[in-house]
Amino acid sequence: SHWCSLVLCPSLQCLASSLTITIQDYRKFKEADQETTRLMLWVACREKEGWLDTESINEFPCPDLRTIDQLWVQNSSGRFGFSVQKEIYNQVGKKWDKFADQVEWRVAVKRESYMDMEWKSYEQLMFEMRAPKGHLPYLRTKCRRPSKEGTVPNGLWTEFFSHVETCKI
Repeated sequence: SHWCSLVLCPSLQCLASSLTITIQDYRKFKEADQETTRLMLWVACREKEGWLDTESINEFPCPDLRTIDQLWVQNSSGRFGFSVQKEIYNQVGKKWDKFADQVEWRVAVKRESYMDMEWKSYEQLMFEMRAPKGHLPYLRTKCRRPSKEGTVPNGLWTEFFSHVETCKI
């Protein structure tokens, strides 16, 4: 498959500094999250699809994943980034739903006779430093598994964190 690696791209510095500047301005974490999605899709040449699949996750270049992670970690005082998320994912026994609850991507909703957990909309997320550790970047929209109903968000977290581990991030 064709890869658009940031490492091979002469504009890496430009792209990386754009993300750094966006992240450093605490009022712009939302823009930084959107830029992260854009960069990851560009690297994987999946801009048209708008999400990563199993192959693009497993083949995502480690240096590029590491660069994006370092930008988040360094510019959030260690609160955000894939490595931070991987640590939380491992701490909750590699259970996706527990991870999502820990980073507050889901919210408790009262049903008729019970409480249920529901995904927050993108607009409900906290794009600021006081957000829970690991809250950003928000990858739910980046990793999807095709199904009969279309694509299922968060269907590839096991693969994603396994690849983060493989890349030693």
